[in-house]
This record gives sequence, structure tokens and C-alpha cells, in this order.
Amino acid sequence: MSDFPLPALGTEGDLGRNTYNGPGLANVNLAASRTFKLPFLREQGGLQVRGEFLNLFNRVNLVNPVSDLSNGEFGKSTDQNLPRSIQLAAPRKSAQRASMACVLRCI
Repeated sequence: MSDFPLPALGTEGDLGRNTYNGPGLANVNLAASRTFKLPFLREQGGLQVRGEFLNLFNRVNLVNPVSDLSNGEFGKSTDQNLPRSIQLAAPRKSAQRASMACVLRCI
């Protein structure tokens, strides 16, 4: 006997909506930046260093379980959401125009 039996052919099942829940999601993102004034640029601009950490604690966040009753994987989470992602950037700030100097992305 199964908790989720298949209904007889030609009949509709009586399983309610939202009968089971997914595993949830816990995600912490962090972004920090600092602008340095460069003396040789005078008052025209500076260098900004910026870092972004997505999923900072690298917690495994599973996707919703398979909901197809006829699938052998029914009720199992078979994949995960994105792992930690780190992005570092150092764009040059200018009063006349903005230009990107360096972007480094690590996944």
C-alpha cells in the first residue's frame, strides 16, 4: 500500500493541492565595495573595488522533488540550485565616462 496510490483508469484522484512541500531555500548574499581616490587622477575619479558573494555559506539548496506518480524518482530531489558564486570587479570611476578595468568571476 502506498501513501500516494494511482487512481483507477478513467477516474480522477483525490489528492489535494499542496499535499507535500519542497525542501525550502536558505540563501545569504554579501556585497561590499570600496572606492579609492587616486592622486594622479586628481578629482576626476578613482578606483572602485567590489566583491559579491552569492550563497555565501555554500548551503545546498535542493530543488522541489519529482511530483510525477509514475516516475521511479517520485518524492526525491534530483538536483540542486546554484552553489556559491564569487564575483570581483575593479572598475575605474571617472567624472567623464565609466570604464570597466577588470571583472573576475568564480563559480
